[in-house]
Amino acid sequence: MKDNQVKSFRFMGGVPTDIYNGIVDVFVTLEGDDFEYWVEIATPQALSSHMEKNKENFLEPGYPCIIVRELTPLVIREALEAFAVDKEDAFWLKLYHLTVEWNINDLNTILDRQKKRLKDEEEED
Repeated sequence: MKDNQVKSFRFMGGVPTDIYNGIVDVFVTLEGDDFEYWVEIATPQALSSHMEKNKENFLEPGYPCIIVRELTPLVIREALEAFAVDKEDAFWLKLYHLTVEWNINDLNTILDRQKKRLKDEEEED
């Protein structure tokens, strides 16, 4: 089983100009899958700059992003490969991609399923 299943990726809006202080949208295609997954990739400096600009001590809740040291193709590919490991069926890449699509009903459905599972496990004990 291979660990790398990233076939290709491309930047939405072009290559970043500041590799240490930026946020980019990236489309990722996996081997054997023509679907393009969309993820946001950010540097720690960009997150810090965002908090400073908004005079905040934390990042407000929002779409999750993959955090990298620098926005170079080599580092971005390395991060994407970690998020798309085959042994997990690209779980983390798919999760980051899908999060933007979820709504509160989706989350409540998952929570209800978890509560039921926990209750069933307690009853078995």
